[in-house]
Amino acid sequence: MGARLTFSPTPENLNDTHERCSGSEAMDVRVLSVMLPVVLLFASCASHDTRETVQAQMLGESGHGFVTDSIGLSIESSTLAGDGKALQTRKLVSLFEDFRPGMVLRIGGNTSDQMFWTSKGESKPTDYGFTATPASLNKLAELTKQLGWRVVMGVNLRARDPQRAADMARHARSIFGDWLTAIAIGNEPNVYYPSNPPFGTYASDVRRYTNEIRSAVPDVAIQAPDASGNRSDFIWSSASQFARLPAAVPDVYASHFYGAQGCDTGSMLPRALFTEFADERRKSSLDNIYHAASLSSAPKVVLSEVNSINCGGMAGISNRLAGALWMLDFAFDAATQGFNGIYFHGTITDCIAYSPVCVADDRAINTADPFKALFMLNRMANGMAMLSVAPYVSNSNIRLYGLRGRNSLVLIAINTGEGNGDWVDVNVDLPGSDFVELTATEIFTKDETSTDGTRLARKTSMDGVPPDLDRECASGPGDSEPVATARVASRPASAKVLFFCERND
Repeated sequence: MGARLTFSPTPENLNDTHERCSGSEAMDVRVLSVMLPVVLLFASCASHDTRETVQAQMLGESGHGFVTDSIGLSIESSTLAGDGKALQTRKLVSLFEDFRPGMVLRIGGNTSDQMFWTSKGESKPTDYGFTATPASLNKLAELTKQLGWRVVMGVNLRARDPQRAADMARHARSIFGDWLTAIAIGNEPNVYYPSNPPFGTYASDVRRYTNEIRSAVPDVAIQAPDASGNRSDFIWSSASQFARLPAAVPDVYASHFYGAQGCDTGSMLPRALFTEFADERRKSSLDNIYHAASLSSAPKVVLSEVNSINCGGMAGISNRLAGALWMLDFAFDAATQGFNGIYFHGTITDCIAYSPVCVADDRAINTADPFKALFMLNRMANGMAMLSVAPYVSNSNIRLYGLRGRNSLVLIAINTGEGNGDWVDVNVDLPGSDFVELTATEIFTKDETSTDGTRLARKTSMDGVPPDLDRECASGPGDSEPVATARVASRPASAKVLFFCERND
């Protein structure tokens, strides 16, 4: 007589049916007939095998190309306080050493309009928050030059002192050199310009600042208005004022966007970042910003301060998998819609919930989960064109994006579902049949406990690193068979990226 097959169900081995279904057919059916727990397990496996399939097609180019300065990090101007001594240059250079050069560092935020700039050793007036000096800029330049970062420097508009702003721009050019790409005039001026009459002298003040700054640094780009993304009244008013006053039109029209409002919210579910309401709110805001930039005749449009939840974010959402997936989804969505840059707001000197970098009280530098997303975005921003990916039938949990290089292709599949039943098979028809899969990168959670909230609130793991496609594909894709359809088994709460090289033989 053969040995008796025994199986003892436990909470651990019943937790994830997907991981166990593959070997179940080897069980003796006669034994299964008397083992109710295992029969139930098989039933769950059978239902899992009928998971939904999304069919899609990768189409032509859409929006702006995904280049090195498409992605940036935004920090507060208060980083410059105290001659920038809070900056830990050596540790930060080590932290970002695997990033591509060319990323943007925007220095601004609310504190740019609280900043007292002096190059003459003047005492800070009482109505300013802190002092910034040439020594502050030199300290920051130690970091940006080693990493090859472009710099967008904010100046104080609220003070109505264009000569002082021009002096700061002059020193910034001297210190950062050609890495200084723009001067941003003010931050969220909708806060301190009266709305009746429609934002008063805003455009004429920007013109005065522009004239002074251009006299000091003729070739620097001007960025404005850096308005709050939810203030469509100011966005349209500023664009109309620029249209009527061509001398004030900025080189870069900038606005902000936050995925959810957290200032007066005590609690929020991570799923709130991906609801139909959140998607519609995003679409409405980005449409307003993009069309206002067009009305103003500004050559470029960027989202210069972006993150998942405003007012510093929410711990357990912004700094976990939800924040990382939101960052990836938002960046590709905005680039597809034509935005030239997306700068994620955070810090490199202290710790707030939505920042990719967290500096603890003991000055230890750690990273939050969105750092993994920022790294992925930076590594993929290598001059590829954004492609539209259109599903034949949409799934509210699945977001698809594509990138096309000279001889490479990338497919991004983001799944915002959270339940065990939210696995989705994604099949995408590629633009041709000569693509060979090179590798894949995925962010997801390995934490399958039930004590850490939803999947979106759990810690993020990352498998694989985005390759250097220019180098990897230059010598050809090897001997693997090309495919015409990309296939992704998209797990709940994940982003999977497939990288392809094109065969040209």
